[in-house]
Amino acid sequence: MLTIFFAVAAIFIQAAFLPNFFVPGNIPNLLLLLAVFYTVRFGFEKVWVKLILAGLVLDLATFSWTGLNALALIAAAFSSSFLNRRFLVIHAKWKFIILVILMAAGTLAGEIVLFGVPFLAHQIPDNSSGFELAVILSMLSRKIIFNLVMFVAAYWPLMRLEKFIKAFNRQTL
Repeated sequence: MLTIFFAVAAIFIQAAFLPNFFVPGNIPNLLLLLAVFYTVRFGFEKVWVKLILAGLVLDLATFSWTGLNALALIAAAFSSSFLNRRFLVIHAKWKFIILVILMAAGTLAGEIVLFGVPFLAHQIPDNSSGFELAVILSMLSRKIIFNLVMFVAAYWPLMRLEKFIKAFNRQTL
């Protein structure tokens, strides 16, 4: 239930609040960050249905292609889950660094889907024929940096809130 609240809040903030502060194309994808965070915490098998629903709601909120954000969230969650199984670290000091690497990989996978599907469907505007690899890599790197900055800013509040909810659930049982 709480993950649904976080997803709705992230969709609202991403669609209505963040575009006022960031240049279009560089808006951090909060829902993607939550998708990777909860995939690492709970596993891909437990969150994929919620990610599809959240992606569809984000598509409706941002007037984008139906299913495109859902596909990007699934790609990001699957890639981070795949890498998480390879980088399982027991030592607590390395968990944050591994999580940052997983966020970068998830952002890269999600952005490749968000940019690649319209490109493959030939929906790139006519004036974009001058796109070069350097421009695309620059856009991807800026998106990864903005997502990582937002993740670092939200990581410790999310962890504190999760500990509070666990303590609250123990007291109520």
